[in-house]
Amino acid sequence: NVGYPTGGEVDKNPPKVLAFEPENESKNFSSNKLIIQFDEYIQLKDVDNQVLISPPFEQKPEIQAKGKSVHININDTLRPNTTYLFQFKNAVVDNNEGNPFGKFVYTFSTGEIIDSMYFTGTVMDAKTLLPKKGVLVSVYTDFSDSALFKSLPYAATKSDDWGYFALTNIKPQKYR
Repeated sequence: NVGYPTGGEVDKNPPKVLAFEPENESKNFSSNKLIIQFDEYIQLKDVDNQVLISPPFEQKPEIQAKGKSVHININDTLRPNTTYLFQFKNAVVDNNEGNPFGKFVYTFSTGEIIDSMYFTGTVMDAKTLLPKKGVLVSVYTDFSDSALFKSLPYAATKSDDWGYFALTNIKPQKYR
């Protein structure tokens, strides 16, 4: 019988994390490099819109796919005693089928603890009262009127398809 190669069954599974360098939820973090290793070859898609870093950096980190891993080079100074979150929405996909790894957060702290406070809410359109997707929600520790223009936010996130947002891993203090 003459046959044709089929390539096997279609891969429907997303990549799985095998290791982190340094470990996820590390404390006293002082490196400028992060590596996340997966069980299969991966690609990064739409990094600018699918990866959100909180608190944001003045200089954008370099985020690259290299074989079966994601390499992150931080080109900025880390704030002392601060918890950082790298939120990967659907940026990491497997190489062949494009299955997204899904919502994943890599967290580390430059201090002794991972901050654990959070608050949530829903962003609504003031005219229609319908939820707004993809709105940047940020908080500031600077209470001046010009903080929005003069400083970076203390923490930031984006609203989901239903307008819901959660600012997580923040210090217990007052914000604007």
